[in-house]
Order: sequence, then structure tokens, then C-alpha cells
Amino acid sequence: MKRFLVTAFLGAMIFCGFALAISIDTGVARTTANVVGATGSSASVQTFGDNWPMFRHDAQRTGSSTSLASNGRLLWRFYAGGELHSSPAAVNGVVYVGSFEGDVYALNGANGSKIWEFNTASPQIGSSPAVVDGVVYVGSLYDDSSRSSYVYALNASTGSKIWQYTTDSGIESSPTVVDGVVYVGSFNGYVYALSVATGSPLWIFNSNSSTYPSPAVVGGVVYIGAYDGHVYALNSTNGSITWSVHTGGGIYSSPSVVDNVVYIGSNDSNVYALRANDGLQVWRYATGRDVLSSPAVARGGQPR
Repeated sequence: MKRFLVTAFLGAMIFCGFALAISIDTGVARTTANVVGATGSSASVQTFGDNWPMFRHDAQRTGSSTSLASNGRLLWRFYAGGELHSSPAAVNGVVYVGSFEGDVYALNGANGSKIWEFNTASPQIGSSPAVVDGVVYVGSLYDDSSRSSYVYALNASTGSKIWQYTTDSGIESSPTVVDGVVYVGSFNGYVYALSVATGSPLWIFNSNSSTYPSPAVVGGVVYIGAYDGHVYALNSTNGSITWSVHTGGGIYSSPSVVDNVVYIGSNDSNVYALRANDGLQVWRYATGRDVLSSPAVARGGQPR
């Protein structure tokens, strides 16, 4: 069965978006489409199939789900009071999202009504929430007064704060939660592994360059890109480097790891497929423009 990687790339100067379907076996593009916006009329039915608990769906960052939108019509909308750079998580009929006003919201997935709101000490939330075992994990950008940023753990039912971890630099990376550990990157170049119980650091890795992307965690390895163009594979237990590969441009794209292959975009205008165990290049595809988006991987149109 044919397998495809779907990604988008963005021209740094002209800001024209395109979506690509690339064979993950050969790296050959099969289809290209313009990315356009759409609006719809109201509808009365919303069903929740597969949960979407974190950025790109899962710890592998596949970006694929078994749940399908029936018609793309507008069900509801909620005014958050500011820009939304955070991607929603949806778990058990509740939608969790952060805003550039510094708030984290829990919304009723059926009608968009607010269940709770948590105001952080930061003016902006760009990180996407991860919701695991009844807890919402999310990062923040700078607190204007202290110039600090935070990783928060919130009760998913009430929005009450369980703990917060302070960093000295902004966090746009979205947490990945695996086996009792929260993994997240930051503008200061550090990748943090935090205890889900207390928020205390288990280890910290210094990439020496901003780690905007969100980590993928598979098989005891943490995969993440950095702005200096490196892709890192880190031991999930202690943060030591398993391997690193340098691309020709800064990396905003978050990796997707499927079938022992790491798929990631770079601002050198390439999408890379790297072997997960040693980083050797399987193929790369030249898009002609910076690749800021994160890949999604599916087989024959179905989640992988």
C-alpha cells in the first residue's frame, strides 16, 4: 500500500502556502495544492471519535487521526480576546487551547461554551497543550515583569494549577508527555525533561540554539530540531546525544517519526527523511521554499 507524507512550505518573502503529498518510500511528490481558507454555515451535529490529546496528535507527531470531519461546516466559534497561535487539543469532548492574551481555555467541544479559563503570568501562549491522564501541560512566553517563562501543569477538569516550572526564555514548543515525563524545548536552546508529578527537571540538554519545534518521543529517544539547523536524537532517560544531523537551514518544523524514519522540514527548503536509529539520510525533497510546517504521515489516506 502506498504511504504518504503531507507537509506544507512557506515562502519567507512572498508568504504563499502550498501543501505537498510526498511518497515516504521514495521522496517523490505526488500532489501539490494551494492552501486556502474556508468558512461554512452552522451545523447541529458534532461527533468525537479519536481524541487529539497533543500537538500533531501523538508522541510520534504523526499528525494523523482516525476521526474525520463530515462536511467542514462551522459548528461554533469562541472569541478568546486575542490571537490564537496555539493548536487545540481535544480529549473526551473538551477542547483545550491557549491564547496570545496569556489564557488557557477549556471549551465544550459540542457548543464552544467555556468550561474554565486559566490566566498565566505570561502575556502570550504559543505552545499547544498536551492533555494526558487528566492533566493539561502547556508552555508560555515571557512574563513581562520577571522576564521568565513557564511550563504549567493544570487540572484538566477544573483548570487549577498543579505545578509550574520556571525557565529564563520563551517556550513555543509544545510538550510531549510519555511515561511520566514532560519533554519540551525553549528559545534558550534547552530541551527539558520534567517530572509529570512535580515539574522538577530530570535532565536538561543544551543545543546552543533555539529549539522552537516540539519534540517527538519514540522508543526511548527524543527527536527535536534546532534553529542552527541540527536535528537531534537524545536518550530519553538522561538527555545524552544518540546522534545529530546538520541541515542547511534553521528548523521550525517538528519531526514526525514513523516506521523508524524521522521526517522533518528545514529552512534550507528541503524535507528530510532520516533513519531514526542513526540519522542517515533516506531521502530529501527540495521544495524551493522554507519548510516551516510539520509533516503528517499516513498510509493510503489512513493514519499511520
